[in-house]
Amino acid sequence: MSARVLLSKNRLELAHLDDIIRIEAEPRQGGLGESAFVRSLFQTFLAHRERRLGNLLKAVRSGDMRDVRSHSHELKSACLAIGCERAAAISGKIEALARGDRSVKSRRRYLVAAWCERLEKELVELDAEVRRTIKIP
Repeated sequence: MSARVLLSKNRLELAHLDDIIRIEAEPRQGGLGESAFVRSLFQTFLAHRERRLGNLLKAVRSGDMRDVRSHSHELKSACLAIGCERAAAISGKIEALARGDRSVKSRRRYLVAAWCERLEKELVELDAEVRRTIKIP
C-alpha cells in the first residue's frame, strides 16, 4: 500500500518515500509506522521543529532578514524531507519575502510576520498528524 493512501493529502505527501517504505516493509509486510528509517526521519523532524520555528520567530522579532532567510530555508528543507509541501511552501514564501527586504519599514516585514503565524499553525497541525499517523508519542 502506498504511503499516499495512508496519510492525509492535505498535510503530508510521501511519494518520495514509497520505495524506502516498500523495501523495508517487504520481509515483514509492515506499514508506514513500522519503517525504522521513516520513524527516525519523523522523530528527528519533530525533535527539532520547535527550535527551528523558535529561531525563525526570534529572527523576525529582531528584524534580521538575513537570519529570517536562513531559518526559513532550513525549515523549508526539513519540511520537504518529510513530505510536508504546505509548510515547505509557506517557509519558501517567507524566505522569498525576506530576500527582497531592504528597508527597515518595509511592508514585507509585516507580511513575513503574518506568514510566520500561518507557518506556526501549520506545523502544530502537522505535528498532530505525524504523531497520529506514525504513532510517535
